[in-house]
Amino acid sequence: MILKVKVLLQRFINFNGNNCLHSIIKLIWALNSLQDKNNMVSPLLLTGFYSGILAILYIALTFKVIGLRRKHLVGIGDGENAELAKAIRVHGNFSEYVPIALILFAAFELNGGSAQLLHLLGGLLVTARFLHAIGLGKSTGTSWQRFVGTLATFITMLVLAVSNILTMF
Repeated sequence: MILKVKVLLQRFINFNGNNCLHSIIKLIWALNSLQDKNNMVSPLLLTGFYSGILAILYIALTFKVIGLRRKHLVGIGDGENAELAKAIRVHGNFSEYVPIALILFAAFELNGGSAQLLHLLGGLLVTARFLHAIGLGKSTGTSWQRFVGTLATFITMLVLAVSNILTMF
């Protein structure tokens, strides 16, 4: 099995543009199969699940920026292109708020926080970030999606922050 992982990793490193996604998926499967599921403790199972979903959204936002950079031939900055500037801000805003939310999420989970509350807050955060991306992507002004997405992100972070502080008492 380890040889199979090495071969897949080598193919990925020598990537020539063909079947990249397929190679990545096969590599992930192979690496995942190396784990001993019976002897493995997963203290951050829910954090891993929600961070995985959010990572996929982050990659999608990244590809949006890359596509617009290629379309408008802009390597650095936004080239004074409003569409690209919006995409950069959506991507940037995600990268500003999600990491601290996931740190709070992981701390809450490690401290034995309620799995039901973690699912509620994880689902809320994922929904919030989708809504925020849609709302800010539509308009640089206000929109209900941007407002609700921002509010839900702040609520998630505030609940996790207060819950983590209260574990000391």
